[in-house]
Amino acid sequence: MPDWRMAAPHPATQELRKIAGERFFRVFDDWLELALAAYAREEDRYMEVMRRYGPREAGKEHPADHFAHALGAIQLEMHKDNETGELRDHLGEIYEAEGSNERAMSQYFSPMPLCRMMASMLIDDTTPERASIADPACGSGRMLMACIPLRP
Repeated sequence: MPDWRMAAPHPATQELRKIAGERFFRVFDDWLELALAAYAREEDRYMEVMRRYGPREAGKEHPADHFAHALGAIQLEMHKDNETGELRDHLGEIYEAEGSNERAMSQYFSPMPLCRMMASMLIDDTTPERASIADPACGSGRMLMACIPLRP
C-alpha cells in the first residue's frame, strides 16, 4: 500500500472539502455523525446535524450530496481493499492526513505494517479462537484490524 503522505487525498476527503464555510474537522465529525445516524436509522439525530447546513437551494449543490458521495467513496475504497485482500484504516488515514495540516488536531497512529508485525508476534496457530487482544491505546483500531487475518 502506498504511504498516505505521498498519495493524493482520499476520495472521501475530496468530497468533504467541497463543503464550504466550515473547518474540515467540523465537516468530518458531522459526516461521521450522519453516517452513524443513517446506519442506525436515527432520523432525528440525522436531521439535527443536517439543519446546520440549511435547506437545499434550486440549482446549487448541497452538503448532503457531498456527505453521501464521501460515504460512497469510502465504500468503494473498501470494496477495492476486499478485492486485493488489503485491510486499511480509511477513517484513521483521513484523520491523520488532515490533522497533519492542523497542529491542534493532529494525531499519529501506528503504521499498518508495524501493526501487522506486532500482530504476527501475538497470534499463531496456538492462539485460542476466542482469545482477547489488549490494545490500551487503541486509537482507530489498527492493531485489532491487523489481527483479523491471523485469527485461527
